[in-house]
Amino acid sequence: MRIADRLAAVVALGTITASAPAQAIQQPARLRGLPPLEVAAGPAARAQRAIAWGRAPQRASAWRRFAAEVGAGWRGAWDADTGVPSRLFGPGVPAPGASAEPARAEAFARAFLARHLDLLAPGASPADFVLASNDLDAGLRTVGFFQQHRGLRVLGGQVSFRFRNDRLFLIGSEALPRVDAAPPSARLDPAVARARATAWVLGDRAGAAQAGAVEGPFVLPLVRAGGADSRAVLRVTVDARRPIGRWSVYLDAATGAPVAREQTLRFADGALRLAAPVRYPLSDYSNYPAQRADLTVGGAPVTSDDAGLVSWADPAPVQLDAKLSGPLVRVLNDTGPAAAATFTLAPGGTALWSAPDEEVLDAQLSAFVHTQIVKAHAKKLAPEMAWLDTQISAVTNIDDICNAYSDGDNIHFFRADSECENTARLADVVYHEFGHSFHAHAIIPGVGYFEGGLSEGQSDYLAATLTGDPGTGRGFFFSDEPLRHIDPPDKEHAWPEDVSEIHETGRIISGALWDLRKALIAKLGPDEGVARTDQLYYQGIRRAVDIPSMYPELLAADDDDGDLTNGTPNVCEIAAAFGLHGIRGLSGELGELGVEPPTADGYRVSLRVEGLFAACPGDAIASASVAWQVRGEPQRRGDVAMIAGPGGLEATIPAQAAGEVVQYRVALTLGSGVTIGFPDNPADPLYELFVGETIPLYCTGFETDPGADGWTYSPGDWQWDAPVGSTASGDPAEASSGERVFGTELGHAGGDGNYTPDDVSSALSPVIQTGGHRHVRLQYRRWLNVEDGQFDQATIYADGQPVWQNLDSESGDFSSTHHRDKEWRFHDVDLSPFVADGAVQITYEIRSDLGLELGGWTLDELCVVAVSSCGNGALDAGEACDDGALNSDTAADACRSDCQPARCGDGVVDAAETCDAAEGCDATCGASSGGPTIPDDGCGCRAAGGPSPGGAVATALGLAALAVARTRRRPRR
Repeated sequence: MRIADRLAAVVALGTITASAPAQAIQQPARLRGLPPLEVAAGPAARAQRAIAWGRAPQRASAWRRFAAEVGAGWRGAWDADTGVPSRLFGPGVPAPGASAEPARAEAFARAFLARHLDLLAPGASPADFVLASNDLDAGLRTVGFFQQHRGLRVLGGQVSFRFRNDRLFLIGSEALPRVDAAPPSARLDPAVARARATAWVLGDRAGAAQAGAVEGPFVLPLVRAGGADSRAVLRVTVDARRPIGRWSVYLDAATGAPVAREQTLRFADGALRLAAPVRYPLSDYSNYPAQRADLTVGGAPVTSDDAGLVSWADPAPVQLDAKLSGPLVRVLNDTGPAAAATFTLAPGGTALWSAPDEEVLDAQLSAFVHTQIVKAHAKKLAPEMAWLDTQISAVTNIDDICNAYSDGDNIHFFRADSECENTARLADVVYHEFGHSFHAHAIIPGVGYFEGGLSEGQSDYLAATLTGDPGTGRGFFFSDEPLRHIDPPDKEHAWPEDVSEIHETGRIISGALWDLRKALIAKLGPDEGVARTDQLYYQGIRRAVDIPSMYPELLAADDDDGDLTNGTPNVCEIAAAFGLHGIRGLSGELGELGVEPPTADGYRVSLRVEGLFAACPGDAIASASVAWQVRGEPQRRGDVAMIAGPGGLEATIPAQAAGEVVQYRVALTLGSGVTIGFPDNPADPLYELFVGETIPLYCTGFETDPGADGWTYSPGDWQWDAPVGSTASGDPAEASSGERVFGTELGHAGGDGNYTPDDVSSALSPVIQTGGHRHVRLQYRRWLNVEDGQFDQATIYADGQPVWQNLDSESGDFSSTHHRDKEWRFHDVDLSPFVADGAVQITYEIRSDLGLELGGWTLDELCVVAVSSCGNGALDAGEACDDGALNSDTAADACRSDCQPARCGDGVVDAAETCDAAEGCDATCGASSGGPTIPDDGCGCRAAGGPSPGGAVATALGLAALAVARTRRRPRR
């Protein structure tokens, strides 16, 4: 229904509703799959920053110096590829005068940076950092520095500091470590640079192109999985047509050779759902005032006010000449002249400009109205942003289809066809594209960064908060269905498992912001809740460099005392919303068990969780327990409640008989009802430990070349090197112990870390002599990522026979229980059936189909071991006799090398003893002959002529990294 507003001399450039049915703008097919930065030669640049929470092992000494100065309670999120801390935050350190006085804040930041360069910017000097900004906004002082190297700006290199209440409490770094790019001795001729940049784009990306500005030289970081290097470059801007694009082309500053390029126009996919009364042409139209339009009334130029009102001196009707242009918005028509119309306007009357059935004109009217709406909303969030007071262009009716884009300032919209609506007629799309430009201008220099996934998600949120509808892009495909729903009923998009194409990745942060909006509406009421969320959103995009960094930045924006360890006014809502999407930064350290000797006390499991806030009811630990069972005999099971202890939460699994494999799982339930399980792997949801003394037969930590050790493998499929870590493949960023690992496609030499599709690759161990032992096991640590066994199989073979394989969920084409280890896992495999001939050989294999590929096998700390078999009534390797009675005072030999009966004081604990030392023993472990009390050393059954289990065998186990109850820092789950 159309409603005409009766306003005195009002021009209602309205009855313009946005346009069309469901789903919205999408990444053009020609750009899908392209990395954000295409490298001309060599390994590909990373697509996403890989973030790890905790402490970076590469910066251990620097972290200790930092921690010694700032004190306890600081946490960090680390760039896994460069080793620099993306964000460090904590209780804060005093910085007198920093909040009110810019000079003091800068001086404090510079001095702090100089003291901790080895942590924040390894290899740099204090002179490499120049002030980029010193901003005070909503009580938060932010100081940012650009990074330079030998006088050249390092693109994207920056370090920044946050102060509140005269305390430094958050630090960010995107510094490039160990920059080695050499400045050119002479600058390349700009004409030559333009020609070479244009030729590269015309070669495979456009049918027509024209080069513009030549800038630089700069230092261009080339960050790859596992490391980074840099080049001195010139940047050439190339505008392309057929298809439309704008490319930043980076050329070697000395030779002009192509180095890298990136497409800088920001396309949307139309997933912008807005709950405005007018969303698309098939919805209702409403009459909007022509806000701040440059008009001609009676031949005199006039600018209307925010209500669309104009005035003139003569009370008689007057001629009104209208066009869609004003101080804030200018609408252009790419297919012809810009829209114009003439009306007769009576005093107190209304002139209505309406064209719902004319696509080209309606698109221009819609673009003018909705750009004004979103610009006014942005002005409330950022009243000091000068760009919002300038005129931007909305270019409509571009001769292309199914898309729209922002170039960082102006916004551009395509025509309709049989599949897609004219995108200027879609309110959601207008808001979304404006959101990209708003993001670009919001970023504080030297602090934030324009990252694609973050920008797509925040633009979706901007559209959704304006309409109140989390379904964005309605009308794009001529229906009411949305293209993207940022609050879907069936799935919360989470980091990192839903990282993919940038619009899909953006759902992670848009969903988190929408969930926060809902929580703050419930807490503060509709008006204040929305206003607070929108303000936090804006402050976040000013300083964040990617999706994970939004969490600490929103905490910093919400903080009121410069101490993040005591929470913020809305910390519970922020933590809960971001936690649902995997970007909260919650991490756990689990005390790991591997090989455990038989004991009377059982096996202690400990868990410590970082990132919880005690003041949040949802963060309270409602319960924690360890569920255990004996492998192969699930009826032998139990549950043990965890209680607070010195190492966090603790529980003890009851002691089991030697030779058993105990499986267990830890479950933690928070007050919010959220349950966190360890391990986090539905395909293999139980840790395991082996009970019994073991004797190493063959061990390797893969610190030396496995090929030289007798392993047979194809170097193209398997690699021996330091791990590099990858969000996409799931591979680890560090070894279980030492520096190196052995596995499928570790991501070196330009690889993506994933195994090869439609392939079979394997690694074959040397022949391992088992020396007559009949009870032999493979015990190792793995980090395995493989598709559901319905499609891809990770298999372990012993002498060619399969002994273990990843889970096949047996759901046909719907099988999706992929095996994804998120930590190093101890794994025990029984090899006893295969050692009758005194030897065994192990094979690790990946068999893949044409579909999804993941990181595959990563192996470390591998041992083939024999199990002590004293007391089984059979002569095994190393025994002179065995009567089947283990350390009984009636036994004839007790497995002794001398085949003598048990006796007190012989160093063997017999049936009537609780300890036994050579000096004497009794049932209470006292001295039987007045000698000193000597604690038992763990003595027991031993091999003929061999040392006690506390001696050489235990030492060998330590070398094999299978020490008892070893506790390792666990990666974030």
